[in-house]
Amino acid sequence: MKPWEFEKYVDDKLKEHQYKLTREARTELLERVSNDTLKFHNALVKIDLYGKKNLILKILCILYR
Repeated sequence: MKPWEFEKYVDDKLKEHQYKLTREARTELLERVSNDTLKFHNALVKIDLYGKKNLILKILCILYR
């Protein structure tokens, strides 16, 4: 998957799960999963476990400690 396709894929999945990320949190997430769908789906599991729909960079960094 090309990088711009992956970004759209991520945006679509986040919307599907009704997550709202700040621009900084979205950028951080994309950097951490680095065009890897498995890493992205693992990130979604972590976000689900955290139980928040609105994410900011600080929360995303906590999830990846």
